[in-house]
Amino acid sequence: MSFGQKMKYVFSLDGLLLMAGIFVVELLVMIVLDLFDFGGNDLIRAVLDSVLLTILILPVVHKLFIIPVGTQRKKNIFFEMDLIRKNRALDTVNDLLIKTLESRNHKELSKVIAKKLKNISESDFCLIGMLDHKKQFEVLALSDTVLSGDDLAQEKERLRKTDLTVFNGWLLPLINNEVVLVNDLANNIANLIFPSFLPESHSLLAIPLSMSDHKFGFVILAKLTSPYSDAEKDAVLRMVPFLTSALDKKIEDTLALESKGVYI
Repeated sequence: MSFGQKMKYVFSLDGLLLMAGIFVVELLVMIVLDLFDFGGNDLIRAVLDSVLLTILILPVVHKLFIIPVGTQRKKNIFFEMDLIRKNRALDTVNDLLIKTLESRNHKELSKVIAKKLKNISESDFCLIGMLDHKKQFEVLALSDTVLSGDDLAQEKERLRKTDLTVFNGWLLPLINNEVVLVNDLANNIANLIFPSFLPESHSLLAIPLSMSDHKFGFVILAKLTSPYSDAEKDAVLRMVPFLTSALDKKIEDTLALESKGVYI
């Protein structure tokens, strides 16, 4: 609340009524104090008067100063957190520009993207998948925080050989080309879109990867215990157009090399 707003409040009807109320109550306090004999000790009378007046003024101070300061502090905290996310996203874009050039193929780039998206959204899990021309699903990147070693390799191979029709609807974000955000998987039917091999999670954010002329994959992010905030969702969505374009271009480059018999 600015100084002008404070003065406007003071001279508003509410402010005038509040001041009149304080004056009346202070007058009553003085009358009550006159009923007592303080033995000529004006100090005791002054202290009691000050205490009672302070108690009366506290609501005014709270309304005009404490509440606005607390509100502004909260706004500053939210602003700083949003600025941190935006800076993190900018650093991610710059890093991906470099990794796009350095990556040998789209799978290497996908692993980088998965790690970046996990960091931006503070997720526990990330899966990036792609559909080939036979409508078979291929895992491009899968969090090793959930599976590791032989289990991870076997799961990727199983998913690679699985036909799209067997997935019981957990590819709905890709099929319907829409973002899915669920912060209570246990009580939401949307858990059908979550792969069965993943651990029980609290929240899910699924995003399709699509260019203007075709759909080719999706990202699934998950948190094991906490919900996604709107700011985390927005931070990821701001990255999607860039990473989609980079990944699509890398896939084309990889397929072009493989068509010439070059496998990397």
